[in-house]
Amino acid sequence: SDAGNVIKAFGDISNLVEIELKYTNFGLTPGVPNKPSKPNGPVSGTPGTMYNYSSSTTDDEGDQIYYLFDWGDGTDSGWKGPFPSGAVCEASKLWNSRGTYQVKVKAKDTEGHESRWSDPLSVTMPKSKSIFNSLFQKFLENHPFIFSLLTKLYVEIN
Repeated sequence: SDAGNVIKAFGDISNLVEIELKYTNFGLTPGVPNKPSKPNGPVSGTPGTMYNYSSSTTDDEGDQIYYLFDWGDGTDSGWKGPFPSGAVCEASKLWNSRGTYQVKVKAKDTEGHESRWSDPLSVTMPKSKSIFNSLFQKFLENHPFIFSLLTKLYVEIN
């Protein structure tokens, strides 16, 4: 009873049966949230731009759920929630570098049971910001007083 999805076949050697087990719940703790849906969101973009991604899952006991987005670059969203079972969770990410990232999601219920990781969404950041924008941004980061002055001028003009 602990293995789940146990298949028994009876017959003699002349009746060959081929069975393939696609999934088992062996080793999973009862009460674990179901595997979250593959993240939904843009699959390509520009480094330095914020993008939103979402996912959802359910908990068979109806426990509230936290979500953790792994951004594929060594960072994550931190646990977000709790959300009601079945509710959609959204998280935002800004990648600073060009590259391809595998975004995946894990769920955890209020009892501390963690799900399996979702299927990954491949996200590519192929485009770079213009050199001018990058240099100007670095200049402003190194000279914050100029940014403050430009902000005041903009407010006064408008």
